[in-house]
Amino acid sequence: MKKVTVTLFISWLVSVSVAQIERKATAKKELPAAAQNQEQPAKNEGGMKIKNKRLLQSLDLSKEQRQKLKSIRRENREKKEAIENSDGLTAAERQQQLKLMHKGAADNIRNILTDEQKAKMKALRKEKKPQN
Repeated sequence: MKKVTVTLFISWLVSVSVAQIERKATAKKELPAAAQNQEQPAKNEGGMKIKNKRLLQSLDLSKEQRQKLKSIRRENREKKEAIENSDGLTAAERQQQLKLMHKGAADNIRNILTDEQKAKMKALRKEKKPQN
């Protein structure tokens, strides 16, 4: 009887330990995602940083401008994925190409803005920069 009780107790202990290990593994998988959300600015469903979305909303873009912006962002997302997935590039080359891609995207976005919107965007960005 003693052997049966000890065997049942050990079986129960093992099953509880396995459950705790699985729970910890699940928590570890979820932790990096939560940590990323705290470190990076929040993003909406399209991947655009919320602060940038608010900036663009304050510019009162026309329907045509919003469509062009959406197209620019889609193209950049595709270019970024292609650059990041390229096996033939070193980390430095990849970083350089991403930098050039972002600069080109910023230029394309500025090209769809009116002069008034450009001035407003510049003023809003100046307000957001911390004073040193």
